[in-house]
Amino acid sequence: MYVNETDLEARFGNVESLIQTGNAEMGRRVQSESSETRRHFDVVAESLRDQIEIIAQGHNALTESMVDLKRGFERLEAGQSRLEVLQLALESQQGQLEKSQKVLLGVVRLLASEGERSRMRRTCGT
Repeated sequence: MYVNETDLEARFGNVESLIQTGNAEMGRRVQSESSETRRHFDVVAESLRDQIEIIAQGHNALTESMVDLKRGFERLEAGQSRLEVLQLALESQQGQLEKSQKVLLGVVRLLASEGERSRMRRTCGT
């Protein structure tokens, strides 16, 4: 089948027109998809931003709690140290009281035995 030059140019013109129309349609679709993708990305990014903010606030709260716990622990350690010093002082006083008690008990026994001897001398001497 023979195609003359005019028919061939017309066919090429039609093909070129179809290609241009297809390219234009493809460009519009790409632009539309690009805009939709951008909107979706913006929504996702905003959601992530909110979630990251929540995580950051939680992290700050935990950090503050840890600082408070550390301060409380340090106060407890200081209080425990003071209690240990007081315990040592009380144990020392208790030791001194026990020594004094032994001395006094010895004196009381000595006085009791001297009183007993004195009574016996009075009883025997009469």
